[in-house]
Amino acid sequence: MQCAAILITLLSSVAFTSALPQTGPPASSCPVTAQMPECGVPCIQAAAIEIGCTKYMDFECQCKNAAAMQAAVMPCVAQACGATLAPVVGQIANAICEQCVTTA
Repeated sequence: MQCAAILITLLSSVAFTSALPQTGPPASSCPVTAQMPECGVPCIQAAAIEIGCTKYMDFECQCKNAAAMQAAVMPCVAQACGATLAPVVGQIANAICEQCVTTA
């Protein structure tokens, strides 16, 4: 039951949208990335590769393919980060898409 609650919380907090902009600045110009809990990083790296993005910091690819990214990353984040940090990973991922991916 707790795992289901974690996944529901993660689903609601990872509000990736499919209508995200097309190009993004370098990661160094996106300070919100430093707020990502470490437990989520390996999950995001693996999910990015799984959905065909070339690297972990390819925010344009990850945000453009938000539904696939969300489906690929959720089980790992729920297990690796637990109930406390899983929602934070979702919130920071959403913030990265909002703040680090800009329109062309």
